[in-house]
Amino acid sequence: MVVLGADGCVARRYYVDVFPAAAAGPRLGAQVKREEPSAPPACASSGGVGQGPPACVSQRLALHLGSFRGRPIRSVRAYVNGKLVKAARGRNLKRLLVTVRTSGGAAIVRVDSRTRNGRGRRSVRTLRGCRRTRVRTTVLRPRR
Repeated sequence: MVVLGADGCVARRYYVDVFPAAAAGPRLGAQVKREEPSAPPACASSGGVGQGPPACVSQRLALHLGSFRGRPIRSVRAYVNGKLVKAARGRNLKRLLVTVRTSGGAAIVRVDSRTRNGRGRRSVRTLRGCRRTRVRTTVLRPRR
């Protein structure tokens, strides 16, 4: 068994003897000190062997819009942390591609979509590293 440290490198190794001797040697599952080669220097740097998956610094999201109450979506605005990053208009928008940087921890993605008659919806999702939260959707009042 291998135990990884906080940096993603191998911290400890436990060896389980498949055929242990009756009275000699350590117990089954006990930590055994064996001569180990020192960890390669690549483990301390990024991308080394034994490291965990790389942190998600940015994600490319494909936001699927669909339709709203049977009406096609005509305009879409996407905001990341309150800043407008993409806007699109068309006859029948189906999806919107947005690149989101999450290097500072969490990013809040808000998508406002509207139909031709002004009705719309707002969907909000939060990205934390590689994880995404559930989409929360609210209905927007029609523009006048």
